[in-house]
This record gives sequence, C-alpha cells and structure tokens, in this order.
Amino acid sequence: MFMALLFPAADSWPVSIDYLNNQSADWMRTLSRNAALDSADIVFFNPAGTAMMKDGFYFNFNNQTLFKTFKLSVANPTSAGGIANPGRYTSDEPTLFLPTMFFVYRKNDLALSSSLLSVAGGGGADYKDGVPFFMVLPAAYPALGDLVPYSSSFIGVSMFPSFTINAAYRVLPFLSLSAGGRYIYGYKYYNGKAMFYNSAGPTLTRVAIKASKTAHGFTGIFGIDINPVRDLNIGARYETETYMRWETDQKKME
Repeated sequence: MFMALLFPAADSWPVSIDYLNNQSADWMRTLSRNAALDSADIVFFNPAGTAMMKDGFYFNFNNQTLFKTFKLSVANPTSAGGIANPGRYTSDEPTLFLPTMFFVYRKNDLALSSSLLSVAGGGGADYKDGVPFFMVLPAAYPALGDLVPYSSSFIGVSMFPSFTINAAYRVLPFLSLSAGGRYIYGYKYYNGKAMFYNSAGPTLTRVAIKASKTAHGFTGIFGIDINPVRDLNIGARYETETYMRWETDQKKME
C-alpha cells in the first residue's frame, strides 16, 4: 500500500518535463549552440547544420562531473524519544560520469549523424536522513498505529540514455533541412527505509521500499538551418513529445 503513495499510477501524472541542455563542453562554455556549425555536438543542438559543415568525418566526446546539492524541507519536523527528526533533508551525491558522444559524416550535400547521451536525468541522490515522504506515512495509514518517524534514509537514481540518428541535406547553398529520431530508455531506482517510534510503547517499526521503474520512448526530431550571409546563421529544431509508459518492478516491500 505504501507503493501506491510513492509511485502513483501513470494516468495521475500524464505530463512530465525532464530534459538536459548541457550536452557538450562547448555548450557549458557558451550556453548556446543552437546555430553553431563548428563541431559534431550540433547533432543535438542544430542537426540541420551538419549539412553545412565541410566534407569529412567528425567525432566529439565529452564527459561532465557534477557536484550538486539537493535540499528538501518540512515546516513542522517531529521528534520522538528525545531524538529530533530533521526539518531539512540534504543530498550531496555527485555525478562523476555523464558522457556524450557525437558522430557526423558529411559528403557533398548530405550529412548522416548520430549521438549517444543521457537526454534527461543523469545521476542520483542519497538522502542519508531520508525524505519527507516518510513523515506522512503514519497520517496516511492510521492502521500503522501511533507512530512517529525516528530515522530514515533514501537513495534515488534517474537515467535516460538515448541513441539518435539524423539525416540532413543542403537543398540550397543557404538552406538545409534535417529529420531524425531518438530512442530513449528510461530507468529509475528507489531504495528507502525508515524506523518509526511507537509512542504507546518502547518499540520500533521498520518500513523498507526497494523498486525500479523502466520505460521506452521515441522522439521525432526535425531541423532547419539558414545561412543567408557569411556572418549570420540561423538554426532551429523541433522535437516531438516523447510518450513513455512506465513499468514498476517492486523488489522489496516491508
């Protein structure tokens, strides 16, 4: 029954936006690559622009190491047995390896390209003091008895690795068009546990949750690049919505 609260049915959350723009080192330097023509990472940012590059094979590899902090808070933290539950929950788990790879082959007016990257997610969180979710369990399920959160921990991972293929063609000296698709594999992992103090007696109750969620999706990608004069280039792309139907594998429930 706890799973229904932590993992609501897909129909109750029909829309979710999770997207990473930081897909290359050049983007991290400039924060804008949507009209670039100078490197293979434009497979992601300006796919139609690949047909404007010079003939040849291009390869681009990047890795990012992210040091990040997530913070959650509750307005009224509780306590039991003289042990106070934290009102703030913090995760400092770093993402050490977040790679991206881009490939382009351009010949005459045709460019074929592909990429391997995590289009969303890209890491995990480790809340050593748990998450506020555990605070509401006694209130949500009175049958558990008069319980007060005592200690908890929670680990979560979210990854969306993807593979993209793209074809671009220069139809005019100043105009190129592209079409492609991206396959996405979604993976989420949850591992949490909590101890509750029973105010009616000196006993502890344990709750543990361990589960993973997986999904598959496909995104259509269409682009246009216009280069009307030497020092002006305009690039744009459109990505369709990605429908992903999640399946939950409950590994442990106590």
